[in-house]
Formats: sequence, C-alpha cells, structure tokens
Amino acid sequence: ESSKQAKLTLVPRDDRLEAKIDVEPEPGGAAAKAIADMTVGDLAPLLALPRAMDVVIVNRTTAASREESARSLVEGAAGLFGDRLSAADRKQIEQVLTDLAQGRGDDASYGLHSKEGKTSLVFRGAVSDEKKFAAGVKGAIDLLRLRAISEPVKQFVGEVTTKSGTRDIPGVGKVSQTKLSPKPSPMRTPAGGGAVTMGPRDFELVWLVKDGVGYAALSSDPSAAIVDLVSATGDTSLGADPGARTSAESAGGSTTFAVYAQPLRLGLGHSMKGSAPVFVGLGKTGPNGWLRFDADGAALKA
Repeated sequence: ESSKQAKLTLVPRDDRLEAKIDVEPEPGGAAAKAIADMTVGDLAPLLALPRAMDVVIVNRTTAASREESARSLVEGAAGLFGDRLSAADRKQIEQVLTDLAQGRGDDASYGLHSKEGKTSLVFRGAVSDEKKFAAGVKGAIDLLRLRAISEPVKQFVGEVTTKSGTRDIPGVGKVSQTKLSPKPSPMRTPAGGGAVTMGPRDFELVWLVKDGVGYAALSSDPSAAIVDLVSATGDTSLGADPGARTSAESAGGSTTFAVYAQPLRLGLGHSMKGSAPVFVGLGKTGPNGWLRFDADGAALKA
C-alpha cells in the first residue's frame, strides 16, 4: 500500500539468472521510512569469509538499531518466560544484550562452514568495543545457568555443563574457549532403561577478537573453522569465488542484508563439491529499495 510502483527486471545469462525488483515508495509512507532507515554498505564482509562457507547471512546495522533490537529482545524474553524470569534474571539478560549491542560493529556475518566432513556454526563481524563484546559473549554463556533457560534445556536435551578457559590453536594463537557438555535427559532414555544410543555430543565454542574483527566457531571440533575464518585471504576467501564476487559487485555498495548459499553442497538437489551459489540481497539506491536474486545455472537445474 505504501509503494508507488515496483519494477521487475530479469536477465538470463549463459551460466546464471539475475533478477531484481526495484521499489519506489510513496513519500511519507511506511515503505519510505523502512527504506530510509536501512543501513547499507558493500559486501566486503561476505567476500572476506572462507570459500568453505555453505550458507552465509550478512547484516548491517547501526549502534542505535542494535540497542533498540536489544531492548526488544529483552521485552520478548520477559513475555516468553513470564513469571519464570525473576527481576534479577531480566536484568542479567538486559546487560548481556546491551553489552553485545554496544560491543559489536556495523557488520555481522553468520553461517555454516564445512570442511573435511566437519560442519561448524561461525560468526565474523566488526567489533567496536572489545571489552563490551567479550563481556557480552561470556555473559551469553552464563545465561545457560538461568533457571528459566536451564530447566527446559534440561528437560529436552539434558543438563548442560560449561567449562571456560583459553587454548592455543596453531595458525590462530590464543583463543577463548567454552566446552558445553550435555548429559542426556530422562526423556531421551529408552523405555526400560539402557544406554542412550544417540545422546547429545559435547560442543566447543572458540572465539577471539583481532584487529577490530570478532571471530567465533561452534561445533564438536571447531579448530579448522576458526583457522579458516581468521586466515581467509586471496584464493582461500569467497572473494576468489566468481559467483560470489559477481553477486557482490552487482549489488554494489548499497546492501543492508544478504543471504549466500551453496544449495548443492547442502544436498538440495544433486550433490556437488564445486561452486554453484545462490544469492539474495536487500538494499537501497537513494530513496528507492531493491531486492536482488542471482542463481548459478547448475543450482537452478538441480
């Protein structure tokens, strides 16, 4: 209702399909405000990631929008947990989210990294205040001890114990580390007793801040992922992937949100080890918004 007009452009190429929707909003309408509030930039954060990324989400924010989001999350947690969340618990959650909002910078990338049969959840993002960022990460881990959170986790997954410290990883150096060890809950115990054959595995979170950038990886063995994140450059980064580079260049320097994926590596269609990316981006040019879709031909044919 608040858009004046929209234009769809399709560009079929020999090896890929490109599509773009340009939206001209009604002046003063909701769409105009949403577009004006977008924080945009280039996709250098995407191209700085390692080539072993199967899925990536890139998001750009401002300090003000991060703090507003933190307040909304606190209200959401209060509504979700209700009376189970004490005033002290709410204050603790608020402090963690505020530290993360104030510690992070304007770009953040999240995704799945897969290499040598090992998959990790990873994060790479700008850090504006290293002390607050570290406090936020450590505080987030401590939230697992809150009764409102620990009780449902214990019921469905098992009691999770954490042990934090530091360790050295060759190729990276000293990293902060937290081991998460779940003990199977009674709900996962077979009827009549016996061992749990598919119990939850131990996980490890490793993270560090280097030159104003935060890196983190979570999996049963995140060492290879964190090394790839920190050392990605040149031929080992997505900047060397033709599909990722083409999408980033086409989007230009005005993207607020983007999703990059390798669906064939994820088993969506015929599996393959090569690169056949799909890209979706959201951004603006002046007062107008746009949505872009690029897909490699191999991904479309799968």
